[in-house]
Amino acid sequence: MTINDLKRRSIAMRIKRARQNAHMTQAQVADALGLTYQAISNYERGLNNIENTILVRMCSLYGVQTDDILRDEETEEAPAGSKSRERVSDEDIKFALFGGDSEITDEMYEEVKRFAAYVKERQKKG
Repeated sequence: MTINDLKRRSIAMRIKRARQNAHMTQAQVADALGLTYQAISNYERGLNNIENTILVRMCSLYGVQTDDILRDEETEEAPAGSKSRERVSDEDIKFALFGGDSEITDEMYEEVKRFAAYVKERQKKG
């Protein structure tokens, strides 16, 4: 995976999170922007690069700034004494673990968390 792929996926996650925070479905966004819901899904999964004009309209619809979507988190300065500026959401973790697969169930995610706890505990004992 290239740096550009990672950046596109990071932007995709923020687009999806902004839509969810706006309490909108992909179909509602598609209708509002005159696009197909498949196009919105592809933007949110990082499969397609989003055109600037569409991104601006999307941000307006969600009530967020384009900088919130496009920011390069690696170059942001975190406050002194903290590891990051924002908490990583479960959705971000699912996206990272499962490559953006939208078919991940809560049960699957819980199983991964149980396994991680098991590995952590095993390391303490070993």
